[in-house]
Amino acid sequence: MTAPDFTQIPEWLGQHFGSFGVALAIIDGEQSKVFYHGFSDVAAKTPVTANTVFEIGSVSKTMIGLLLADAVQQNEVGVTEPLSKYLPQLNQHNYSLLALATHHSGLPRLPVNLPLDDLRNPYRDYNQTMLLSGLVSTTPVKTPRYEYSNLGFGLLGQVLAAQAKLTLDQLIQQRLFAPLGMTNSSLARPHREISHLATPHQADGTAVENWQFLALAGAGAVVSTLADMQKYAQAYLVAAKSNAESSFSLSLKPQHQLSPQLAIGMGWMIENSGFYWHNGQTAGFSSYIGLDLQRQRAVILLTNVAIDVTEVGELLITKP
Repeated sequence: MTAPDFTQIPEWLGQHFGSFGVALAIIDGEQSKVFYHGFSDVAAKTPVTANTVFEIGSVSKTMIGLLLADAVQQNEVGVTEPLSKYLPQLNQHNYSLLALATHHSGLPRLPVNLPLDDLRNPYRDYNQTMLLSGLVSTTPVKTPRYEYSNLGFGLLGQVLAAQAKLTLDQLIQQRLFAPLGMTNSSLARPHREISHLATPHQADGTAVENWQFLALAGAGAVVSTLADMQKYAQAYLVAAKSNAESSFSLSLKPQHQLSPQLAIGMGWMIENSGFYWHNGQTAGFSSYIGLDLQRQRAVILLTNVAIDVTEVGELLITKP
């Protein structure tokens, strides 16, 4: 696969995504190129527009990482203090909040008590009582190495909200969405109506359920528009130009080397070649965000079909 010229992108999106909906932004410095393709509801043939809302899945983890960096700067939490300081009932959980943000806590990918008999909307009913109960019966790995954990980021979101004496909805709204003007972003909660939310699809075109979250919202509950995600990416680019220490720069600081080519920050994957990224996927959506701070480039790709879009995103962020 090769990256297309900008004039070829509309045709290229059609070749790769068919009639599924796609919203794509390529930011180069002060200029942005935006592309909308396909349908937010394939069956109804409703076109994707600037108002279309997508589930961004695990790209949400970069936002939780940023909230951690912000909480550290506000002295609400310490990155090296054990979790048991914040949740004393979990006295066997001695990993730090930074370990949660870098997938080095020793926690499994999913809670031990998460019901997996119905995967159509697996996180919808998993509440805080269940989260704490599952953690009490979970013994973290004593010498943890990298293990991707939705449980870890769900827990991190809960701790950050509790330390701020807010709900996670309030925390992310007050410290991220409102300051950046992300007026069409929120957390997908059960029974919450979200206007203009796209219909999710499997790769074969079958429509599936939208996902909602309770206690594990930090793992992937954010829904957003392309315009809001551009504001999010642009905030990182602007912060990088200033060279000042900020929550943005702290969240991108490499914390662990995962391989010769890849490191991890607070939620962000960091390529040794010089760009930062994360992807996301739910039952019927896929997403990608990439940042090249040196070239002041960002790529955001949102789609309402569950296929891997990482290669497409990397082609665009590394395009000469």
